[in-house]
Amino acid sequence: MFSQNFTEREIQKIHAQRINIIALFQQQVSYCIHREYSHAMYRCRILKTLQGCFNLGCLISVFILTAQIEAQQPAGGAPLKKIIYVDLRNVSGRSDYQWIENSVGNNMHKTASAKYQYTRIEKTEWSSRAEDLGITPQDYDNQVLMRRLGFSLGADGVIFGSFEILQKGGATRLSITGKILSVIDNSIVSEKTVESGLDSTVFDATDELSESLASKIRDLFFPTDTGALWRTALLPGWGHFYKQRPVWGYITSGVFGAAFAYSSYSVVSYFIAKSEYDNYVPENVKTPQGETALVNEAEASAKFAQLLSDQNTKSDSALTSLYILGGIYAISLIHAWFIDAEVYATSTTESPQGTKSGVIGAVYPTYDPMMREAGVGFQLRYSF
Repeated sequence: MFSQNFTEREIQKIHAQRINIIALFQQQVSYCIHREYSHAMYRCRILKTLQGCFNLGCLISVFILTAQIEAQQPAGGAPLKKIIYVDLRNVSGRSDYQWIENSVGNNMHKTASAKYQYTRIEKTEWSSRAEDLGITPQDYDNQVLMRRLGFSLGADGVIFGSFEILQKGGATRLSITGKILSVIDNSIVSEKTVESGLDSTVFDATDELSESLASKIRDLFFPTDTGALWRTALLPGWGHFYKQRPVWGYITSGVFGAAFAYSSYSVVSYFIAKSEYDNYVPENVKTPQGETALVNEAEASAKFAQLLSDQNTKSDSALTSLYILGGIYAISLIHAWFIDAEVYATSTTESPQGTKSGVIGAVYPTYDPMMREAGVGFQLRYSF
């Protein structure tokens, strides 16, 4: 949440300030571009750099407004996590212990559902899909196939495993293994193996396994900061979607995409301008003495000056756009790391927005067109 809320009037004012700031600097830059005096070039470059900085500040203000919009939205707007409890594979094939196949999953669901809100994909649905994919009960402990099953049903996690009867030191033991698979990360977030004799202790073993895994199922609800970071590094916005923050994901990917497109255009324009300057050959003639002379020296000089000025202008624009692109990329990485994941937990001991606490600040420009005064605004977002 924020230390204070934006009113509708304040939101409109910030948008108006952004328009005024950009219009003011574009006017100044346009004035400089049309000046043909060399002493104005340094002033132009400074103003264009300031324009890039202020535009970047305005983008940050959009991030601030979006965070406020998200904070004011009611909880529960995003879809719940989906989990599949696959029957444990009966490796030994003992029919008298067949009841263990789904008892662990049922016990886990009973414990976890009392703490977390999620959707359990029922056996009739996942078993039918498994059959369509050619997955048999003998494959229920195969991580690759379980992830494929989870993907096909849009699940976030799959609980699977196996049990078998072993001979250890002359004694017959029952070994049960359960695993929690994160489908999106393709990683085992928790694994537990318990053993017992073939007596009443089997019930204690299944309860122990269920409770242990149920306590770890929370890891499916908390996307990691490192996971969001490397996804954002590959594609800005992906890390925010990974943390179940689609609004931020759309904004981050959209802003970065626009900045990347503009940077690409600016860089290409610069190389075109540079090529025109390098390859320009003024009109010339051969004198009776066999020498080369310009047809119009003044016109050639003016054309060289115009091409050089255009090249310098495109160079400044390309550099500024690349600086802005780098800044947006860096902000996306930092934001993806610090933003809290969207989590749904009913327990009062679990934060519905994650486990981190801290403060995130942002700076945005302010400008009063009537008083012609510019300043800087600052907002803090804190979570517990």
